[in-house]
Amino acid sequence: MQLTPPVVFFSLLLLACPATAQQTFSYGQDVTLPTYGTRGADHATVAVNSYGDSFVAYHCAFASGRHMVEGMAIASIGSNQFETGANWHFALGNQSLGLIGDDSCIKPDVVSLPDGSFAVSWTRQDISHVNPARIEMCQIVMRDSAGVLLFAPQVIAPQPGVGFIIDPSFDATDSGGMVDLLDLEDGTIAAVYAHQTNRVIDPLSNDTWRDYDLRFVHVDLSLNPSDPNFASAPIALISGIPFDNPGRHAPVGGQVLPDIVLDDYSNLVLAYEEFWHDGHAGISGPNLGRIVVRRFSSFLSAAPLTEINANYFTRNSARAQRRPNLSSSRFDSKNVVTLAWGHDEIWYSADKILTREINYQGSTASIKNLYWANSNIFEDKLPTSVCGANSTRLTLATREYHSFNALIVATSVPQQMIQMPTAVAYPLRPSAALLEVPNGGGGINQCLYTTYEGADTQNTADFLIHLIVRQLR
Repeated sequence: MQLTPPVVFFSLLLLACPATAQQTFSYGQDVTLPTYGTRGADHATVAVNSYGDSFVAYHCAFASGRHMVEGMAIASIGSNQFETGANWHFALGNQSLGLIGDDSCIKPDVVSLPDGSFAVSWTRQDISHVNPARIEMCQIVMRDSAGVLLFAPQVIAPQPGVGFIIDPSFDATDSGGMVDLLDLEDGTIAAVYAHQTNRVIDPLSNDTWRDYDLRFVHVDLSLNPSDPNFASAPIALISGIPFDNPGRHAPVGGQVLPDIVLDDYSNLVLAYEEFWHDGHAGISGPNLGRIVVRRFSSFLSAAPLTEINANYFTRNSARAQRRPNLSSSRFDSKNVVTLAWGHDEIWYSADKILTREINYQGSTASIKNLYWANSNIFEDKLPTSVCGANSTRLTLATREYHSFNALIVATSVPQQMIQMPTAVAYPLRPSAALLEVPNGGGGINQCLYTTYEGADTQNTADFLIHLIVRQLR
């Protein structure tokens, strides 16, 4: 890989914790990842490359309330073995630098690239929201051009703890930004995230009405960051997305929450939340909460980012539909993406999970339900969808029992709910990536990389990130 100034190419040794021995593990082992924070780690996301190496990005918390983005690289070393260690753990978004005020670096996303490297992006924001937020990105290199594993992963970034700026100024405010990355399969990346354009609070009801754009930035990591084509100017891919908070039963956490994948023809499939509450823009009417999935023509097509079709999903439009997650596979026999999302029930009912298969045929789509058996007593929440070759359709989510949580995996063929063993009593927020490799005999070998956060207590200050790699059969 050719690098030219002002890119800095530095070893993770500069950012490592006190040295510890390398850790080797195999399938099914629950591995706890370290953190630089003092108040826990959460919001992990995982990506896997064609070699079987993985990268987990997450953020950690401090007593100040600020967050820092960190990550862990895990190498596939053959013979069903994986290796990591202190020199493979590093800080990406350093909150102590005060670059835009009282910095907090939050909620990263990671994606693998065709050359085996990884790109990580996150939001750097001012906790007080006095200054605009910005989106940063860096690249993680684990192997050389011949595919040989490096002694320690390397980071391509301007300096330790700071990423390249791909949007210097946007309004994250209530949404948190929530960047999601997409490998466009030509060495370039798309970043999609929420930009708040309007916010009104009713002083009587305490209702909050908001409007968002979903911004799109195209990033070419093969170019020098000083090149004007390194990162495109942000465009509003979708505008006027409502996400409101009623004074009562207000949704919590990030908002709009875009998730984006490619279909089999390199079209972009984008899911996001919208919730229109009575009184928005001075208009009275029933609430409308739904997940929207829009498909756009390939970024490299003659008419890039032209909308092809849209589908809408809800369980109860009077309530917010939350946290959509998409998955797709090039080894599937149909042009399918799968979708999972959560439904916020009112206080006396357990939250639910919904999951669907969307089969695209030309400019149309057919929809079918996938399997998840909701509990009528216990909360089911924070789902992740996995789509793989043939009939692999998985939904991973958390079920909250009275004295412990269970990390549940639902399969659609056969229909079953399986509790995944975890090292802690209160696992939460799974993420997953599926490695699919042709086995030479006409079949596909599948390996599932899963992360979760949690501890043996429900105190989030105790939470750490866990990784489990499993071979699917």
